[in-house]
Amino acid sequence: PADMPRLSTTIINRLIAEHADALRDERAEPAILLPIVGQERGHPVLFPWSLARQVDQLGEHEGVNALRDRNPVRRIAVDSTESFADIDTPEDYRRLHDS
Repeated sequence: PADMPRLSTTIINRLIAEHADALRDERAEPAILLPIVGQERGHPVLFPWSLARQVDQLGEHEGVNALRDRNPVRRIAVDSTESFADIDTPEDYRRLHDS
């Protein structure tokens, strides 16, 4: 995504592999995969396709993070927070650019 310029293909590939492993395990419950370093949550978050219908059921002022609060989440430990940078404002951009 354009608002996450340091997104890591390593993390994306790791999430895809974890999701594929869970799909092969018939006992595994579909879960949202959330990369973390320590206690810090990061990006990208992988939502299983089975949750797509729930997006239409979100309230007017709810975002997809509400799905994270209502569904199983697996935290996937990753090595670096560098790709967690999310740019939503000009100040975020300046902070990232200056770092």
